Amino acid sequence: MKIDLRRWGIAALGGGIPITFAVPSLGFRTGRIALDLFVWPFLVGALVLTGPKEWVVLRRDAVARLLLAFLFVSALSLPIGIAIYHNLLGPRSFVYQLALMLNFAAGYLILRRLDDVDLLIRGFVASIGAIALFLSIYLLQAGILGSVHSFHNSDALKNAVYGWPNGFSVVIAVGLVMCLYVIATVDGRLVRRAYAVLAIGLSACLILAFSKTGWLVMAIALWLLWLRFWSIRRQLLLLAGAVVASLVLLLASNESFRMQVFTLGTVDERLKFVAIVFRHVNPIILLTGSGSQSLEALLAPFANEQVVPGLSVGEISAHDEFINVLVKTGLLGLILFVAVLVKVMVRTRRLTRSTDSRVAQLSRYWYAASWALIVSMFAIDELHYWPVGALFWMVTGAMVHLLSHSQAQSGASTFPVNAPHPDPPPLRGLPSKRPPTLPSPLKGGGDEHSP
Repeated sequence: MKIDLRRWGIAALGGGIPITFAVPSLGFRTGRIALDLFVWPFLVGALVLTGPKEWVVLRRDAVARLLLAFLFVSALSLPIGIAIYHNLLGPRSFVYQLALMLNFAAGYLILRRLDDVDLLIRGFVASIGAIALFLSIYLLQAGILGSVHSFHNSDALKNAVYGWPNGFSVVIAVGLVMCLYVIATVDGRLVRRAYAVLAIGLSACLILAFSKTGWLVMAIALWLLWLRFWSIRRQLLLLAGAVVASLVLLLASNESFRMQVFTLGTVDERLKFVAIVFRHVNPIILLTGSGSQSLEALLAPFANEQVVPGLSVGEISAHDEFINVLVKTGLLGLILFVAVLVKVMVRTRRLTRSTDSRVAQLSRYWYAASWALIVSMFAIDELHYWPVGALFWMVTGAMVHLLSHSQAQSGASTFPVNAPHPDPPPLRGLPSKRPPTLPSPLKGGGDEHSP
């Protein structure tokens, strides 16, 4: 039996993205550099070089051009950051951002077929699901339910889990949504049961992370997938039930639990921090960009200013992707970044209406996961965070590729996605012939492309 090394490579690519949670980067401070960055260039390079290439088509795509413009605008301000702050932190941050967004091109060029996208997602779900399952068991054995707040904020847990708790919980939420997709589409009872066990582990870990951000984005994803199709009455009953359950839990739980779950102090802190950013950061920097310098560098002179009593500026960050992009790349960079997200979500929504049931089903789950991720960007700097950012940009590239091929096959944007184009009438005096049909990447066929 011949081994398909390319399929193994795609599975490894998806499964390797969350590995940074389980294997800290040796020689580097935990949480600063993802382990995947050491493997990613070799694996992606091999997959790109061994597959068909569509560089010209990629360069002409609107999303690719917007991303390229965003990176160009980001690079323009790099000399400003070096001249003002006299360090190379900005260029380092820009290189990291560039590596993240190159995943868009990687997904476009590598994930040639629907089966490739499906394989990447299955690898990601299997990896993050296994990590979540073992972490859930560890958290329960360590007694997190007994003293949630102190254990949740312990240095040992923060150093052991990359991005704990908010960034990690968003990864888990995305993994759980796509795990539900795999369960709905996978063949074989045994495999389906294995992924069901992973879904249980992901659900348990999402609860035990005790991150309100993770819970909120998961609720948004579930609403987009199923709950919005319920009647208004049933949705209101569900919401009332959740409120009542929260009140009962609030009264019955201990102080440590209430401090972690029911406090709204973090919202107040972050809003006041954003106000401090706009008050102290030079308006010219907000227009031109700081050369990818971090907010910590810009606010260093005000590090001792109190955000709230007992919490200074130097002890907190914005936890907001849009604020970070504004400060690092300037107003034009933020506009381009938002334009990319809008364009991407519009295209993904179009794929949810595809006449190809497999494409529509994958897109529906990914659309819900993408919205969950975008909402989380108001609470954390998510797309600069490798385990989610790499997957988001890679699958986005694949979705753009699927849509471009479906439009080419339909012949015009007025036809439904992946719908057959009506044959033109034959010329007078010539026999009517149908052109040969090439395998479609939407159907999971070969690597050939339509003209």
